[in-house]
Amino acid sequence: VTPEEEAVARKAPSTLQLPVPAAQVRSMLSGKQDVWLASCSGFHNSPFAADGEPCAEPFWGCLECRNAVITARKLPSIIAFLDFIVVRRTENETGWVEGRDVWYDELVAQQPAQCEPEIVDAEHPLYILYTSGSTGKPKGILHTTGGYLTGVAATHRWVFDLKDDDVYWCAADVGWVTGHSYIVYGPLLNGATALMFEGVPNYPDHDRFWAVCEKHKVNIFYTAPTAIRALMREGESHVVKHDLSALRLLGSVGEPINPEAWRWYHDTVGKGELPVIDTWWQTETGGHMLTPLPGVTPTKPGSCTLPFFGVDAVIVDDEGNEQPKGSGGLLAIRKPWPSMLRGIFGDRDRFIETYWSKLPGMYFPGDGA
Repeated sequence: VTPEEEAVARKAPSTLQLPVPAAQVRSMLSGKQDVWLASCSGFHNSPFAADGEPCAEPFWGCLECRNAVITARKLPSIIAFLDFIVVRRTENETGWVEGRDVWYDELVAQQPAQCEPEIVDAEHPLYILYTSGSTGKPKGILHTTGGYLTGVAATHRWVFDLKDDDVYWCAADVGWVTGHSYIVYGPLLNGATALMFEGVPNYPDHDRFWAVCEKHKVNIFYTAPTAIRALMREGESHVVKHDLSALRLLGSVGEPINPEAWRWYHDTVGKGELPVIDTWWQTETGGHMLTPLPGVTPTKPGSCTLPFFGVDAVIVDDEGNEQPKGSGGLLAIRKPWPSMLRGIFGDRDRFIETYWSKLPGMYFPGDGA
């Protein structure tokens, strides 16, 4: 790698567009010098696997600074990256461009077996993760190295009451922030035994999640309310036929979980005994912000309960005045936390306008409480 190539890699993210969890994680943590990702001081952008052809133009058009793409899909010709690194997956047509595209397996075979991690500043960029863009132009949320890793390591260990012999399964997509924080970085930092899953909860049948939990003796299971509600509609017969005695903790992540789904999760999957850890956080926060701690925090169906250690959350009115206990209003965070976003990539004005202008001096996530 030339000094010029290294300089480009430090400033521009390598984009990963992979539906395969193992290949995605290997690429995120790659020490291969041709790719220059996390361990060699480059940084990555890993869109959710669905953010491909259907939303290609608005999504890919946001990537103003480009280095390389690692992909297992055919992507539109509008993308003008320096390199395409293609993972052999289904043998489908890839739209191969000679001179631009290379095979992942051939590239990796040319690399040394080891690459020493490079020491970087705590504020060195680690990754960019684009929001869906469903409410406007996608925002490239920038997370850096030291604070983000501190935050996800701490929350992963304490929120899930992690033990050395646990089998931990977060059933999210690696391309979501849940996958970044609680499939990849948090579990690896804590040395957890983590299960990764490529599939859907209703194939080959609606008991897929519970069959996997039984087979691999999963102790900690973390999934989204959308999946819980979908499985709840199919009835409890898909759950009760499996031995889920290894489970000791259930987690919920994503949108708020409604009380009915919470109770079904607790009563049917957890046999009325397991704690349900309902976590509130965002792509922007990097890690858990409001969450119960198992065995410590009293829980209530539909509530994410209390702030995590050091999170100074408050409910205010439109003028930023704190509201009395029991009142509703806008949720705000008054003090910094380690894993907070450091900006919107390439758009500082939008960063300030979106998160800091409505409630001066406080972070406004856009939620009420």
